Amino acid sequence: MTADAVPARGSLRSRGAAWVNSLTLRQISAVLPPEQAWGLWLSRQIAAGIMDAFGPLLAGTRVESVDVVRPDGCRVVGEWVRAPGIPAAQVLFSPLIDLTFGLARAREALRRDPAIRAGGGVCELQMWPDQVHMFQALPPLSPEAGNAMAHVARFIDTSMQARGFDAAAGKAG
Repeated sequence: MTADAVPARGSLRSRGAAWVNSLTLRQISAVLPPEQAWGLWLSRQIAAGIMDAFGPLLAGTRVESVDVVRPDGCRVVGEWVRAPGIPAAQVLFSPLIDLTFGLARAREALRRDPAIRAGGGVCELQMWPDQVHMFQALPPLSPEAGNAMAHVARFIDTSMQARGFDAAAGKAG
């Protein structure tokens, strides 16, 4: 397997983390009501604890809390992760937890994300087997995290270059 290839199977450590996740976090998440403020709050607290324990921040980044009400009355709560000299780009990691990847494959066969494409964006689906949700941010749990983030970086760079933007220089070409 080359450094650019998505592995056919996750590492032993990743498979172990996914197994522990299926017995613990997935069971807890299944009973937390995301439509209730307390369920959403508790889910975020659990995720923040996991990130603190297993996901060190990348050098030079800072996290800014977001809690705003949009003009349409919708409240947006979350975080911005910012880094100096990094051009604006949005990368979405799927919140889908589907260890079989059946749902993701079925949806991808039907269409790529129409909202992204309608806005002129580019969408690419990569399925990394035997990984926990957001494994890219958890390198101590997943040896594949670095390679996956390298894929993301190349995707962003290639996509921005195709639009005349030099991502490395941080300016239009």
